[in-house]
Amino acid sequence: MYYSTIKCDKERNSRIASSSESILLQDRLAGKHAYNIAILSNAKELGHFSSHLVNAITTLEDLIDLFRGEDFTGKKTTIPIAFLADEFGQVVEDYNIIKKSLSVKRTKEYINNKINCSREILSKHTSKDKSLLLRIIENLDNFNREFPEEYL
Repeated sequence: MYYSTIKCDKERNSRIASSSESILLQDRLAGKHAYNIAILSNAKELGHFSSHLVNAITTLEDLIDLFRGEDFTGKKTTIPIAFLADEFGQVVEDYNIIKKSLSVKRTKEYINNKINCSREILSKHTSKDKSLLLRIIENLDNFNREFPEEYL
């Protein structure tokens, strides 16, 4: 797993990939590890939940980094950057253009989809930790809905 992570990270940091490739890379770097950690922790029933939740969190973090200008230091594939490249044919660095772009909406929709997948899986779960996990999902969902308008 370590070597595949290094390989994916090198791939992610070497070029701007398409949005479909960036989604696959994100899952290979974050989602699959979250799934495997759940299994290793004897929580196999939460594997897919963990994968979706971690993909949502890491993509939201990438979106925040985009607004901070942290991912413009080179060629780096993140889902928000890939959506920007899809929309404009290049990675735009103008904050006002980014804020109004469809790429932000598409990224937030991707995050929302992952949140909803997590919520759906958790609805079938009977653990005593369910209420805490639901609270995490709801807080993430609220932040995603309000970002960037409420935080910039």
